[in-house]
Amino acid sequence: MTPIVLKPTHTDRAVADFVAGHTSPALEEISSLLTLGGDEHLIFSTLAAAALFAAFGTSSERKSVAHLWIATLSVAAVSHALKRYVNQQRPDRTEAPFEGQGIPHSGGAYNAFPSGHAMYMGAIASTLSHQAPRFKVPIWIGAGLIALTRVVVLAHWLSDVLVGLAMGSALERLTRTESEETVKPPRR
Repeated sequence: MTPIVLKPTHTDRAVADFVAGHTSPALEEISSLLTLGGDEHLIFSTLAAAALFAAFGTSSERKSVAHLWIATLSVAAVSHALKRYVNQQRPDRTEAPFEGQGIPHSGGAYNAFPSGHAMYMGAIASTLSHQAPRFKVPIWIGAGLIALTRVVVLAHWLSDVLVGLAMGSALERLTRTESEETVKPPRR
């Protein structure tokens, strides 16, 4: 199958140019640390630890962790498939102004679309905000900030991150529809 080639939008390029011209070493370093919150290895390690703790918890806790596993495994499958069949060059590889910014090259050069970090953040935020609706706003703000670090470190275009957040949330909701009992908060 021939890969689909995506080009960044004018807005994507304008945002990347702004970031490249205005990002300080301190902001790059902070963003490089925060972006780890969306790393799939860290997420799956955290979910493994949560599963161990949930094994000794309530039925509701086990179901919640199981749902997070289903949602994040769905994100992993879709994200990796899309990166295989959609080619979009990352911003840290495309234009001369980005060179020498102190930002290391990220992942595969043509794996910009979609942002896997953003997809994970969308799925996790969607799950957590459903389980704890009164914390919905701070959950989404935190997830959005972690996802946007991918733009700051020039690993992704803004559209990759926005689409990734939406796709992750949609995948979580699809898995929730199939297992609605899994994510109902416990009644007290």
